[in-house]
Amino acid sequence: LLLGIGAAAAFLISQSSVMAVNEIVIDGNRAVSSDQILEKAGPLLRGQSIIRPAFDTVSGELGTIPYIDGVDFERDLPGTVIIHIRERRPLVCLQASGGKSLILGSDGRVLTEEQDAAAAADAAVPLLNTKEPCPAEAGGQADCEDVMTGISFLVNIPVSFKYEFAASTVDNGDIRLSTTHAVGEDFGRREKL
Repeated sequence: LLLGIGAAAAFLISQSSVMAVNEIVIDGNRAVSSDQILEKAGPLLRGQSIIRPAFDTVSGELGTIPYIDGVDFERDLPGTVIIHIRERRPLVCLQASGGKSLILGSDGRVLTEEQDAAAAADAAVPLLNTKEPCPAEAGGQADCEDVMTGISFLVNIPVSFKYEFAASTVDNGDIRLSTTHAVGEDFGRREKL
């Protein structure tokens, strides 16, 4: 009988407003605004029991934001949830058809789509050009062979060189890079690494 009363009391406390999520703290975000994260996570967490919040659902919703690579949650009793954000880092700016510039992560995911070349230049990543346009849109994959060859090459070069490249052109696996100092280098044909 005492166990039953204890279990019922624990259940009632876990469902009470005392144990409800009333504050959400965002940590680790740089490219994605806290407001954008709270817009998706807030309705799913606020007022819910901190004992059993819908972390899987929130994680899935936040995963639809292209820059977000993953999330971790932390409870701070009695009513605060801390969302730790892991973001993808921009790697290249793909010059796409129609004058669009696509900022890509190291996995080929399109993080943002820019119509303005100046806005794309603000990303401070090298330009990537391909002979054939690669159809892609924000949130999707730019998995054309030449794009992935260029990304794979840039991901696998030593970090000390990575930020020296201003532009790269990939044409049927042939890679040509130019540095920020206007020096060109032809790396020849490369297969996917």
